[in-house]
Amino acid sequence: MGLGFIRVKLVKVVVSADSEADIESKWSDTYYCAINVKESVETPGHGKSYIQKRKTVFPEWNKSFDSHLYEGRMIQFITLLRSNNSMVSELEIEAKELAAKCLPSQQGTTIELDMKPTGKLTVCVRLFSEDGSPEENNN
Repeated sequence: MGLGFIRVKLVKVVVSADSEADIESKWSDTYYCAINVKESVETPGHGKSYIQKRKTVFPEWNKSFDSHLYEGRMIQFITLLRSNNSMVSELEIEAKELAAKCLPSQQGTTIELDMKPTGKLTVCVRLFSEDGSPEENNN
């Protein structure tokens, strides 16, 4: 897979099967998502660490954001409670790992990601070549 980018659409979050908001399908009014894109940096004596070079983005549900597939790029998804802006769950995944899960499709591939300490985030990921055309993943 050459350099390109992925388009990630936030579809849904289920924090807990016991959560009243999740049961009543009010999750989009109850939660929102923060996205941090981090880059891998080698620090002498400390090894690899990740730093955030761009501002945190807060896409609405069913909206997308793009991320290039640079080596060492990590995407952090943070689910927050709208009522008090407190973190509920989070996950970090390499952009290339999300790209590897893509199936050839014009609509994208729906993927369920496990969050910590609990919950699942559903995203739809579409892989594009560097020129912006949809790319077929041969994995």
